[in-house]
Order: sequence, then structure tokens, then C-alpha cells
Amino acid sequence: MTDTTEPTTHERGPDLLALSEQQTGAAKWWTYFRLSGPGFLQSACTIGGGTLGACLFLGSFAGLSALWVQPVAMLLGFCVLLMISHVALSGGGNPFKMINRHVSPVLGWGWLVATVAANMVWGLPQYNLGTEALTQMVLPGLLGPGASAGGDDGQMGKVIATGIMAGCAVGIILTQLRGGRGGRLFDRLIQLVVAGIVLCFGVVVVKLIVDGGLPLGGMLAGLVPDPSLLFEPAEGYRGMLAASAADEFWSQRITTAQRNTALAAISAAVGINMTFLMPYALIARGWGRKQRGLARFDLVVGLLLPFILVSGFVVAAAASTLHGEKNIDPDLVGWRFSAPAEDAPAGLKAYRGNLEAYAAKHIAGWDAADAEARDGLLDTVPEPERKLAASTIKHNTAALAATIQTLFAGKTGTFLFGLGVFFIALSTVLIHMLINGYAMEAGFGMPRAVGSLLPLVAIAGPFFWGELSAYLVIPTSLIGLMLLPVALWGFLFLGSQRRMGSDRFGPGMLGVGLAVTVVYTVLSGWAAYGKVGWWGPALIAGVGLAALLTSPLVLKRPGPDPTH
Repeated sequence: MTDTTEPTTHERGPDLLALSEQQTGAAKWWTYFRLSGPGFLQSACTIGGGTLGACLFLGSFAGLSALWVQPVAMLLGFCVLLMISHVALSGGGNPFKMINRHVSPVLGWGWLVATVAANMVWGLPQYNLGTEALTQMVLPGLLGPGASAGGDDGQMGKVIATGIMAGCAVGIILTQLRGGRGGRLFDRLIQLVVAGIVLCFGVVVVKLIVDGGLPLGGMLAGLVPDPSLLFEPAEGYRGMLAASAADEFWSQRITTAQRNTALAAISAAVGINMTFLMPYALIARGWGRKQRGLARFDLVVGLLLPFILVSGFVVAAAASTLHGEKNIDPDLVGWRFSAPAEDAPAGLKAYRGNLEAYAAKHIAGWDAADAEARDGLLDTVPEPERKLAASTIKHNTAALAATIQTLFAGKTGTFLFGLGVFFIALSTVLIHMLINGYAMEAGFGMPRAVGSLLPLVAIAGPFFWGELSAYLVIPTSLIGLMLLPVALWGFLFLGSQRRMGSDRFGPGMLGVGLAVTVVYTVLSGWAAYGKVGWWGPALIAGVGLAALLTSPLVLKRPGPDPTH
């Protein structure tokens, strides 16, 4: 029976691969750069809406002291992908089949299903993010509410923006599926998109530094890991806390937000679908054990550096404009709930939520008061507490873009920031489509073109994400969180087996792989606990136990060969 599930070879220039083995020095690095690709794919996948939101919250809550968080997160992710690439480049064939046969079919199929689910669900907020960028920041005069093509309520603008994004994604992914020059062109487009993201956010940060809004010394200091942000409020809150009569309450609330955001950013640096992309992207290019040095170079240049730059730029921009007292909107502080004005300021709902949390602990009679009475009680909250409530609300990307706009003449800042956001959303959607093609082909023999187009269901994101997120986010997150640590343990066992021969993990790789696998297991358990309580870690342990009980390591015989 002919196996149709193997990834097709990416015609990437075998002559260059041979040449790179003979070169040294700068010539070798240049050839490596010309061959690079998988690292940029990973970069385009992980620099998405989730990363953007995490960086925005890190900068606004913890300021420049949080600049070290994302580099540390990606260093862990880099080590994970390095471990996976070592196994993939050992010539074992289809990774899905290797996992099924030599580790566990429960893990293999769970890995694939979790990857497909992530591609489908996480595309929804990406389309939502990209559409918002086009209609609110890049082309508001054309696609925004009331604009010529936006319609009175902006719905037509959303439709057009979604069509633009989906059309770009389909055109680019079909180019990649052609192989040969099409595949090389796809790699170049992804590299340009990643470079465009870095450039857009980089220009904003350079402008902030030049105008004195960002101290260069503070940025460098923020790159030094400082775990204190996990246990105490950032420096930007200290003056306001000193003026508060409820400083202990606010300190605990701020610290919890800082810690949760930082740990979530670290645990989300590598998603389950990225672990699926890595081996298939390498095999599709015809790379083997001789290209391990190339794979390391590619991950550094294509993933590590762009991720550190982009995440650092967004954290720095948020820290300089939305951290501490800079995040206080006077309209919020002066708002009277018992006599509301006609136009409500942005962030009013989150501001009220913070005030209500304070009132529940510090205002007598709050629990017994009705809705009208509570409005009056909120108006009695002292100004220092109101300022702290306003300074700790979460903003979206549009709020950051609005503050950046004041740095540039006209709307240049908003345009550049919005363009960067659009590139982030588009690149992530593209990689979801690419991964899905690999996964559906590997698991079900589906033509890759068909599998790659399935994530287009996510075009519903701009219209229904708010309603769908409540039903999809927690289940999909749990599936990914359950399978990610188990998948990493699977690759760790796979690379440690004697059947690997000379490709078996050495002491260094084994130590690094074990360390990052343990870290991600703990972080995944913590994140799952935060979503559904102790059921989360229990589900992770249950999946691990099921994988172990169906593993050849326990059964003492190889699993069934999926090719027959």
C-alpha cells in the first residue's frame, strides 16, 4: 500500500545544502540565512494576538521591569523546539507515525487532534484582531463606521476587511502549496511579514526613545530577570499606593495581575500546534541530521530574535504610555455613577469592576445595597482609590495605538502600529493554515490543499467571536494544555531510546530537554488549574496515564505500524 501521508519535499535547493556543509565563517552563515525558513514560520505562528495581548498587559501592569519575561519565555520555547528538531532530523520519517509506534497512539492522536482544534479556534480572534486593525487604525477613513465603505454601523467595513485578510491568506497559502518557486516565495513572504512586524513596532519605540518617553537605561535594566514582579507591585504604583488607605488590598490585586500575566506569557510561548509544525517544516525541506547546525541557526535568526524584539517593543510602548499614573483617564476618575454623563469614557466597565471589588471589602452596607444605592456608594470612594482603580484596567490594542498617535504628526503612529497588528494577525492565520494542511494529511490522508483551507471557518471571528469565545476558549485551551506537556515527554522519551543509535540525546540535550519539559508541565498544570480548578491538573495527569498505559515502553512491544 502506498503511503500518501508523508510530507512532500520542499524544493529548497539541495545544492545550497551541500554547499553549506563545505563552507565556513561568514559565507556559511549567509548560506544558512538563504536556506532559513522553519524558524520564521514559528515566529509568524507565535507572534499572534495572544502574544500581543500578553505584552500589552505586561507593559501596562508591570512597566519596563517586565521586559525580561518574554525573552525568558522564548528561551524555554527555543529549547523545546531544539529538542523536537533533533528528533525530526534523525531520519525516522513521519513524526506522527513515530509517536504512535514508539511512544503512544493516545499521545499521537491527541497531539494531532489538539493541533487541529488550536488551528480552527485560535484563528477566530486573529481575524477579529486583523479586522479591527484595518477598520480602526490602518483604513478608518475608508472602512470605519460612517466611512464611505464602512457603512453606518461599520459592519460592511468589517466584511470588506475580513475579505481582504482571507484573500491574502488564501493567495499566499496556495502559492506555498505549488512547491518549488512557490515554496521559496512563501518563505520570503513570511520573512518579509516578520520583518515588517519588527519594523512597525521598532519605529514606534525609536520615536519614544528620541522624544524622551522611554529611558534607554530603564529598558536595559528591565531585561535583567527580576522575579520581584511576581510578588510585589511594580515601581509605577508605589506613589499611588502610598496615598491609599487600602494599599494592602490594591497591592495584592496588582501583584496577582502581574504574576498571572507573566506566568501566562511564559506558558504560552510555545503552543501545541507549534510542536506539530516544527518536525514537518524541517522534513518538507529535505533537511536531515547534517542540517542540525542550520536548524539551530534558523531558530535563532527566525524565531528567537524577532520574538524578543517584537515583544520587547510592545512591552516598552505599553509601559511608556499605559503604566501606572499614565494609565489614568481623568474622565474615569471624575465619573459619577449616580448621575452619569451622556458619553461614557472607554474602560468604564472595567473601572467599575475594580471599584466594586474595593467597595465589597471597604464600604459598609455594600452587600445589602440595591443597584441604585450602589451607584451612590461608588461615588463616595476616595480619589486615591479611584486613581488606583483607573490605573489597573486592561486596555486593547486600539487604546495603545491612540496614545501612540500623539507622538507623530497626523496619524502616522496609529497607521504604523495598526499595520504591525494586521501583519501579526495575517501571519498567524497563514501558519495555522499551513499546520492544518500537514496535520490533516498526516492523520487522515487528506490533500494538503483541502486541509490548509479548513481554518477559513475562522472568518466568522469578527462577527461572532464574542459569543463563541465563551464556548470555545476554555475547552480548546484545556486540550492544548493537557497535550503539550505529554507531547514534550513523548519527544523526550523518543530521543532517549536506544533505537536512536548515534542520534540518541547526549547528556547536554537530555538535560535541557528534561528541564524545559518539567517547567512546561508545571506551568501547564498551573494554567489548567486557573481555568477549571483541580480538574485541570487531574486531566493532564489522566492523559499522561493513558499515554503511558498504551505505550510500547510499558507494553514491551512496538505499537502498530500506521502505514498498514
